[in-house]
Amino acid sequence: MIWIWLTAFWMAYAGDISIYGESCGKDTDCYGHLSCTNGVCGLVGEIPSSQGCASKGATFEGRKGTLSYTIFQCPPDCGFEEHTLYGPMCKPTAEGCETSEACQKDGTCGFFNDRCVVNAEGCSNSTACAEDGKCGFNGRSCIPTQQGCSESGACTKEGRCGFNGAICVVTPEYCYRSKACKEKGICAFDGINCVANAEYCAQSQKCLQNGVCGFDGLQCSMTEEGCSKSAKCESHGLCGFEEKYGCISTDDGCMQSLNCRDYGSCYKGFYGCIRKR
Repeated sequence: MIWIWLTAFWMAYAGDISIYGESCGKDTDCYGHLSCTNGVCGLVGEIPSSQGCASKGATFEGRKGTLSYTIFQCPPDCGFEEHTLYGPMCKPTAEGCETSEACQKDGTCGFFNDRCVVNAEGCSNSTACAEDGKCGFNGRSCIPTQQGCSESGACTKEGRCGFNGAICVVTPEYCYRSKACKEKGICAFDGINCVANAEYCAQSQKCLQNGVCGFDGLQCSMTEEGCSKSAKCESHGLCGFEEKYGCISTDDGCMQSLNCRDYGSCYKGFYGCIRKR
């Protein structure tokens, strides 16, 4: 922080850039968030003050060329300083850090060297802990823990109740009991995610209903045998198979289908069984 300040001060001293109150010709002549107004580097809009900075909910806007952005807001910037380079400015305070949105979201609740920092207490009380299991602290940021993962929103919503030493992961038990297992054969566990395999693809609802009984190495896929034994073969005559289209209608399939019996759709068509050729 001191090195940055000294570098900026030297640049200003050497005439490369102007600080607060010095002359300028354009915005880029001014240091940091300062703008060139009436030939002088300063702030656009409301000027920070001790009272203004301390007002909860206060925001101060900056402008650089056509870009407008928030430069200070309380919390966490609830303190005040007459800065050598920037002029009047708001700055973080310990109380501001503790009541900030960043504290609530990601544990940035501590205060060190005039800035908000992540701390252990902040991590354990953060949204990141409640939702993603990031309840631990490694000295720099919030990290997942075994207990955090098992009690997190990610556990109840996505099954990521386990912990592999680095991140929250789904568990083998969750994979086997999941809806995706029953419907799509995604029942196995690869150490991080639920995945399909040949055994579970052949037992899935998609296999029984639509012939998706094979496994291509990544996911369940339609097969010739699966199509011929599927519910769609019995009901709609989709008993054949083509690599490009999957399960397709056949002459025998259409003739023997429930749709032929009930609706007269007994002939093979381009997209399925039809009533007349």
